[in-house]
Amino acid sequence: MRRKLLKTKTIGVLAVFLMLFMAVGVAEEEQTVYTWKSPRRDVEIDYILTDGQATIIEYIIYGYPDKVVIPDRLNKHPVIGIGDKAFIGIYSQMSSVTIPEGVTYIGSDAFRGCQMESITIPNSVESIGDGAFASCSLLTSVTIPDGVNYIGNDAFLDCIWLADVTIPASVIAMGGNPFGGCKKISTINVDPENPVYASIDGVLFDQREKVLVSYPSGSPYEFYAIPQGTLIIGEGAFTGMPWLELTQITIPDSVISTGRSPFRRCNKLSRIDVDKGSPVFVTIDGVLFDQRQKVLVSHPPGLSNETYTIPQDVKIIGEYAFWHCDKLTNVIMPDSITSIGDYAFAHCDGLTSVSIPASVTNVGNWAFYGCSELTGVTIPDGVMEIGNSAFYNCGELTSINIPASVTRIGDYAFTYCPNLILTVSTRYAIQYASEHGVRYTFPVEE
Repeated sequence: MRRKLLKTKTIGVLAVFLMLFMAVGVAEEEQTVYTWKSPRRDVEIDYILTDGQATIIEYIIYGYPDKVVIPDRLNKHPVIGIGDKAFIGIYSQMSSVTIPEGVTYIGSDAFRGCQMESITIPNSVESIGDGAFASCSLLTSVTIPDGVNYIGNDAFLDCIWLADVTIPASVIAMGGNPFGGCKKISTINVDPENPVYASIDGVLFDQREKVLVSYPSGSPYEFYAIPQGTLIIGEGAFTGMPWLELTQITIPDSVISTGRSPFRRCNKLSRIDVDKGSPVFVTIDGVLFDQRQKVLVSHPPGLSNETYTIPQDVKIIGEYAFWHCDKLTNVIMPDSITSIGDYAFAHCDGLTSVSIPASVTNVGNWAFYGCSELTGVTIPDGVMEIGNSAFYNCGELTSINIPASVTRIGDYAFTYCPNLILTVSTRYAIQYASEHGVRYTFPVEE
């Protein structure tokens, strides 16, 4: 059976060639989607074909199976890929899922949220996409076969019962931290024959010990000193959860950069220290800044202050700078601030009000995403851009004035803000509110 796909569907394919990897996407255009149904009609699979080989794009189960065995052929076509988000929406508890031999890649978010206790990955698999098994909260064991070249960022994020993992010798690239939030993993093991990665005291580094890739979320230690010689703290390297015991981190003077959100959800982290000789970073009261103190890089989530005053002369609030700082209720910004980075205050669940200074010109994408207690925001005349999803899911937000200076508001900027009424005064703001279904009113004339 086949049918035309009416809506665009993107299938991500990760491949690794020698020491490099690249993402290859199926073009966003209308494709033929085929459907296979099991003889008992309890499974329905949608797939696409490339040179006669099948990639599963949606797997539908009717009923509550204990074990799922993915077929190796669909209408005589060999299965070579599990596409992005193919199994999303299957939340029934399963004891096991078996991926057939011949599958070479598992797409991004392919099994996100699936409740299986074990997964069998065949030796044919070469790449595991970003978030492929994220939030599989019942998963207790997985063997990454020797043959996998690439493991994506957050591949096993929040697999809270996953207790043991070994990186095989074949893995030569990772998209970031694959194991954040895995509270049972206290040590990350690496095959000693791996030419790219190494485990140093249970922490995952590159072989040269220049890049810190992943600090295990199950580590029992409250203090960690990053080894001297480390150059880069990778994206989400210390991604934790409430159970991560880490309260203090010391950064050596050798570190020259960090990836995005390196201390994401380190709920107990209350202090970040930097060696005095660092040419790049400095800390002020445990908060990480660039050496010139123009960029606020990271405010530790566990810092116990309810109100934080950003120092004068800081110009940029960096990406993810206050991510998950749940204890904060108020942030005071100086008039030196010009930009609020992407995700800067995302998931600050205690934040109740924000006054943005007139010096700010840009509010980043997802900047206040998920600030569930935020009731009021002052956006001054001078702000020109409000990013995509900037106030997404701020459920208590009641009013925002859109000044005449705003010339761009991103998609979904006010989505899931059911109590919000915008005050608008320009044709652009009126058109935006109308097209995006946001309630609005006009300024009261004095």
